[in-house]
Amino acid sequence: MRTGVTYDPSPISDEFVTARLPGSDRTLVGIGASYQPSKSLSFDVGYTHVFAEDSPINQSSSTAGTVRGKFASEVDIIGVQLNWQF
Repeated sequence: MRTGVTYDPSPISDEFVTARLPGSDRTLVGIGASYQPSKSLSFDVGYTHVFAEDSPINQSSSTAGTVRGKFASEVDIIGVQLNWQF
């Protein structure tokens, strides 16, 4: 069994966040396990949930007007792996 938590700050400052490039700070929480039924065969499985903070957008353009709003997102990641040693 294994678990982990990480905090990933956004490399994009709020002034540069746009609808094309949303960005936010994220916290990732994961859990995983391995099972080895024989010396040459093992299985790994893992799950990670990404909690992303809301990303506000206030973008003005002289030709397209103003876009205001926020992006909200969450992500679930599942991984499965089969290992065979020979």
